[in-house]
Amino acid sequence: MIVVFSISSQSRADLLTLGLAVTNVLTGLVWISIRPKSITPVEPQGVECQVIYSHLPESVVSEILWVWESLSAVTCCKSLVIVYDCQCIVQIGVAAKSLNIGEPFAVDAAKLMQGSVYQGVLKSGAQSYLANLSLYPGRSELPFLPSNTQ
Repeated sequence: MIVVFSISSQSRADLLTLGLAVTNVLTGLVWISIRPKSITPVEPQGVECQVIYSHLPESVVSEILWVWESLSAVTCCKSLVIVYDCQCIVQIGVAAKSLNIGEPFAVDAAKLMQGSVYQGVLKSGAQSYLANLSLYPGRSELPFLPSNTQ
């Protein structure tokens, strides 16, 4: 019955408005039905470490420590590794256990930079998000992170 009266421009505008309103209502219903999965953080299995490159100026060290304190306070971040110019600048937080009892697994920066994770990030110029390290094929390139890293 509405189509019969759609001869005038006002009627066509009314139909368009009705269509847009229905679209908005349906979109809202879809948004309500999609609920994000709740994240349950895990405690990493490893050892606490704080390895900082010894040739850094004190001001840089204090900035890096401030960044780490901020990250660990407001996020669920448990490990931080910074590699710059083929050198591990910082390894702080929870690290994987090495074969030496109580010592963290050291970062091999040269090996890391040859891996597919690093090369992919370098090639794309974008960050790489590793949602669950145990499911990621590049896991062997990051042996310094705890085995249950998420």
